[in-house]
Amino acid sequence: MTYTITSVINAPIELVQEFLTDIEHQLIWRKWATSIEPLKGDKEGISAARYTYLVDKRKTIIKEVLLINNLPTFRKVKTYAIGAYSVEEISLKKGVAGSTELVIKTDMTPERFSIKILMWLLPSLFKKQTQMLVDQLKEYAESKHQVNK
Repeated sequence: MTYTITSVINAPIELVQEFLTDIEHQLIWRKWATSIEPLKGDKEGISAARYTYLVDKRKTIIKEVLLINNLPTFRKVKTYAIGAYSVEEISLKKGVAGSTELVIKTDMTPERFSIKILMWLLPSLFKKQTQMLVDQLKEYAESKHQVNK
């Protein structure tokens, strides 16, 4: 399953890039994140981290592997969750009046039959989760930009 999310963030590209990549900022804008732990010795990519989320008293652990990091132009990340993995291609572009265009293309692959069924029955569910994260980043970046003006 492949989908793309595009958002215009009313903040400079340098600020959005910092908030997107910095762990301390991610812990603030990713509202469900309870911890982000860098992983040492991961051989798959440039770097890796373990994200722990708590949503409705349910703990989820996700491993994110950074494959390519040429932001603002391009960043490629592989994310592993229970039952599925996804590859995200992320790009930032300077927009009008100091804004930033964020584009995330996600290619999700189920590893469990139950996830495959969910993708078939509720394809918008996974896109909605990505959109919620983008909205959280947008809200955070725009509020911080207003404070810095």
